Amino acid sequence: MPREHSTVTNVLLIDSKAALAALQTRVSGCAGSGWRIAGGGLYIQNTVVVTDLDVLRDLTSINGKSSYGVSLQIKHNTNLVSLTGLRNLRGALPGALWV
Repeated sequence: MPREHSTVTNVLLIDSKAALAALQTRVSGCAGSGWRIAGGGLYIQNTVVVTDLDVLRDLTSINGKSSYGVSLQIKHNTNLVSLTGLRNLRGALPGALWV
């Protein structure tokens, strides 16, 4: 599992509202058709300002993993109250799930 001060590669990191907003701008044209993360993992961590993951509502799959073998990690998000933004995520993860 990831260590606190290690470098992790191949990750889409959401650790702030700004990172979530930037992602929303990038995937806004995919509404309805969906989008996927290829060749890496998704980390949502260490934020107190993210309350929901609705920006990820059109994410359909994660087809990769981080350099630590993790496909989806959600941790240390004290005000995150809903995971319904991940409702369209389907299929097996090639790496670990860490919540």
